[in-house]
Amino acid sequence: MEMKIRLATVQDAAMFVTKMENIAGELGSRTVDAKSLIGVLQLGVGQETVLDIHSDQEGERMKDVLKAYIV
Repeated sequence: MEMKIRLATVQDAAMFVTKMENIAGELGSRTVDAKSLIGVLQLGVGQETVLDIHSDQEGERMKDVLKAYIV
């Protein structure tokens, strides 16, 4: 499941990574691990990117958890 997100601040990125700890997902065209703060920060704070969650079931559950970041 894909969704477009934006992490506006470094704090947003840190909270996002914490929320993704138990979910397999990738971010952006350069494919980084969504559970890695360094990887997420490499995509650039404030940039829109695509989050790809590998499981549709998990994706549906995560929509509510990640609603603050969905564009």
